[in-house]
Amino acid sequence: KIKNRARLYKINNREKCNKYNNEWLKNKLRTDPVFHSAHLIRRAINYAYNKLGIWKQEKTFDMLGYTSQDLYTHLLKYVNKPCECCGITLVDKPKNYDIEHIIPLGNAKTKEDLVKLNQLPNLRLLCCSCNYKKASEDKKLINKLRKG
Repeated sequence: KIKNRARLYKINNREKCNKYNNEWLKNKLRTDPVFHSAHLIRRAINYAYNKLGIWKQEKTFDMLGYTSQDLYTHLLKYVNKPCECCGITLVDKPKNYDIEHIIPLGNAKTKEDLVKLNQLPNLRLLCCSCNYKKASEDKKLINKLRKG
């Protein structure tokens, strides 16, 4: 009976619920670095799955074989150290860095490739601008190689 009331409330107050959920997500991303790191990986994997036309059927970290805490611990190695491309110091604030795939996700052809490319040794932190530049260069190179 309570579940039905909650479901009806969500249906009747969709905008209010969406606004609350969006605010909660923004706050969580801003204040919880483990959640932020996990969110970035989930987003990258979902994007890659969609590009390959594969339906993702299992939870991200079950599929990858490590936890969000393992990911965060791995990425902490790069915090308060210089960006490997431009040299600016990566501060532990989520808006200052991106998770970079050393071998780009664009190289993946199968689900197994996606899992391999999202293992910890292939992940590092770069400042946002360097990661964006590298991603653009990687896309150009991949397109050039595919064309032949």
